[in-house]
Amino acid sequence: MAFEGMDVDAARQVAGYIQNTALQDLTNALNQIDTQITGIQWTGTDQSTFVSNWQSSKGQLMSQIQTVLGDTVTALNNEISQQDSASAT
Repeated sequence: MAFEGMDVDAARQVAGYIQNTALQDLTNALNQIDTQITGIQWTGTDQSTFVSNWQSSKGQLMSQIQTVLGDTVTALNNEISQQDSASAT
């Protein structure tokens, strides 16, 4: 008999990784980029406009990342629940 369904333990690990590690790693990476950008020796209005645009984009990106990862975890947890229910019958 061939395996059919989901390896729920592996799926739970992925969901946990997304919740506990991936978002923090992405946040850290964006913060490091922010530090680099704001640390450039650059004086003038172009610099302040550039930094302002970056920080606005970074905020939007973080919001999108949080939404996508949250939706992914929710969907994965729903699939896990469905698999648990199907396996119980």
